[in-house]
Amino acid sequence: SWNRAFELLVGRDGDALSGFRIVEMTHPDDLVLTREEMARRRREGLPTSYFENRIVQPDGETRRVHWVAHWDAETQQVFATGRDVTEVREAGRIIEEESKRLRAAERIAGFGTWTWVVGEETGTWSDSTFEIFGLTPADPEVRISFDAYFERIHPDDLPRIQASTQAMVD
Repeated sequence: SWNRAFELLVGRDGDALSGFRIVEMTHPDDLVLTREEMARRRREGLPTSYFENRIVQPDGETRRVHWVAHWDAETQQVFATGRDVTEVREAGRIIEEESKRLRAAERIAGFGTWTWVVGEETGTWSDSTFEIFGLTPADPEVRISFDAYFERIHPDDLPRIQASTQAMVD
């Protein structure tokens, strides 16, 4: 049986889903992988803890679905939950694109970016920030902290940088 959330996800009502197989709505590019996953889980008798594929709704819209499923050998049925992760994946794609743009801008302009977690004395540096200081993230001597940052500032600039940093915190 199907619940209403699943009907909305796949764009079909319960009557249209009667006797319906999930592979019938699987995106053609995901069909082989989906069938392989289903066959492997039946063979091994193990639940699917993480599987993601695309389904195509009747109107042609494609949705990404994260599945958790269990094959029940006794009833010869699959019991599954599917969660629509389309927006999550799209947000991840947008963030990755924006990150690429930021890295390109840093490289072109010759600047770096960083974050600092106030009160924890930790943070992150962009690859360009590491390059500015002649370091790489893999360097064993790298500590990302304000003290480590201040150690790399020219002594003539240090009082001004420390004062502006303190003003940000205050």
